[in-house]
Amino acid sequence: MRFKIGATIPALNSEITDDDLYLSSWQKENKLGNITVNDNSGLDRILLKDLLAVFFICLLIMIVIATGLRIIKDNIEGKPIFLFGWLPEVRGQSYHLRANPFSIQAVVAAEENRQFLPTTEAEEEEGLGPLIKIGLFQVTKPQQIIADSPYQVIDSQGFTILTSQGAVPIYVWYDKKQDKYFFKHQQLVYSSAEAFVIQANQGGVLQIVSYYNPPKWDKKISDNKFRHRLFLNYSSATGQLWMINELPLEDYLKGLAETKPGDNFEYLKVMSIVGRSYAYYHLINNFKHQYNNFHLDAYWDQVYRGYNNEQRHPDLVKAVEQTRGRVVTYKGRVAVTPYFARSNGRTKSWSEVWYGDPYPWVAPVEVPWEKGFQQLGHGVGLSAIGAMIMANNGWQVDDIIKYFYQGVGVEKIY
Repeated sequence: MRFKIGATIPALNSEITDDDLYLSSWQKENKLGNITVNDNSGLDRILLKDLLAVFFICLLIMIVIATGLRIIKDNIEGKPIFLFGWLPEVRGQSYHLRANPFSIQAVVAAEENRQFLPTTEAEEEEGLGPLIKIGLFQVTKPQQIIADSPYQVIDSQGFTILTSQGAVPIYVWYDKKQDKYFFKHQQLVYSSAEAFVIQANQGGVLQIVSYYNPPKWDKKISDNKFRHRLFLNYSSATGQLWMINELPLEDYLKGLAETKPGDNFEYLKVMSIVGRSYAYYHLINNFKHQYNNFHLDAYWDQVYRGYNNEQRHPDLVKAVEQTRGRVVTYKGRVAVTPYFARSNGRTKSWSEVWYGDPYPWVAPVEVPWEKGFQQLGHGVGLSAIGAMIMANNGWQVDDIIKYFYQGVGVEKIY
């Protein structure tokens, strides 16, 4: 043998064999001297290290699988990705990622669908429908706001803090370190742990002077005027600070830039009803942007340009007024109504594009007058150009809607 565990170093005057030379060389290299090697601790250390490595690899695989399943679940529900339920909470919100990189920007499956949204008497004033909150943009610096008439600053309890002439600006911001909202009005500086609201007088218009938001076709103007209310909202759930416009649903629809001046009036009525249904559905099922405290954003959901759009597009204002309170319904419930620019001759079902259970009214239909064209948009629901061609050819509002959404009705709910 070359080496035996438990062998001793031979005496100097004994016969030295090849095995003894090998053993002495091994001892010298490892600085053992005249000792007896009689343990297997090295082997134990190797086995322990391997076992630990296998354990951590298995743990990592389990974390990856669990995270993947949670991402899929939250993606379907349109939520941010929560890490784990046992993490501590901050102000009632669990720690989680700031955004869901896998979330679908278009509409997602609903958690619930109540039939109608309860509204207060004040919200239904003049038949303008319930209030809807629109996320305008994420805020990174103080914002300057003025109005075309007197405005009020209202605290979270509904009490008026300040009344000002419209031309006198107010500056608003949020300090993350202090976790407080601030405004400065002339010499007055006010702070609060709760968000406050800047509200225009009846019919008044607020302008965010510091917000540059030009339409693509004219960089000299800025669509930064909005009706009713503006307020900042910081979400500890997402780490985002948004400027939010809260206004009656009918006024919101007048600010949508999904159509253009000169479009067929019947088509404008179609898009008013479809746009109202989409918005009302998300009022009832407030899950898409609930962590940022608004219902729809001003870009990805429906393009919203505010008060300036009303001035540029009076026919849309008339179409909204003539269809006031009318929405698309399916079996008595308000239906979500996705739409897009143009098909390639056929629309797509819900499940072809998005996760979640398909909605039976969002089924594929042939659009032969669009064959040969390149599809523009996600392809689900109503094709805007297809609907415009139908309106130009004499189709009526309800017939166009029922062609693209199967088995639906069109009902007036307020």
